[in-house]
Amino acid sequence: MCEVFNSVMVEATEKPIVTMLEDIRVYIMKRCADNRDRIVPYNRDVLPRIRIKVEKQAELSGNWVSVYAERDRYEVVSIQRGKEKFVVDLRHHECSCRKFKLSGIPSAHAMNYIRKIPNLWERTQFEDVLPPIYRKPIGRPKKKREQATDDQPTRSGLSHEGQQQKCSYYLCSGHNKWNCPKKRKVTPNSAVSVCD
Repeated sequence: MCEVFNSVMVEATEKPIVTMLEDIRVYIMKRCADNRDRIVPYNRDVLPRIRIKVEKQAELSGNWVSVYAERDRYEVVSIQRGKEKFVVDLRHHECSCRKFKLSGIPSAHAMNYIRKIPNLWERTQFEDVLPPIYRKPIGRPKKKREQATDDQPTRSGLSHEGQQQKCSYYLCSGHNKWNCPKKRKVTPNSAVSVCD
């Protein structure tokens, strides 16, 4: 800032001290008047340069996730490296990175929490939209999921032989695992004794 100011006052520094101070006073007065005239038509709450900085922090806030800690405090954790953690306290305008307190502009950690809080929907003159009234359906509630039309049945009524061959005989003749002509008969095992 000093270098910029010195570059503007190059000609004034060659004048006597009283004249130099008068030139500095007039320069500052004109600059304040010009800035005031430029800002009069601006109708936003945040000034342009500060708004650019706030928007940049808002973009960077996507790299953080806020988790409620206590009262008005949130812990903000990095989504890339989970070791980085900061505590944000909006009541006192503080962040543990100290950027919020020093500059007055919310850091990316605070912006993550701020974006989570505000209700961005505009209020209208209409009534709030309520959920539909719940009506209990008649009859016993269904326990099983309804199958879609493109779902394939997981089990078929074919026997093991029918599933292996799937020939026209097995499919057309009503063959299934209960009336399979090659049904295996279970014979009792004589080696196992009943007394054991």
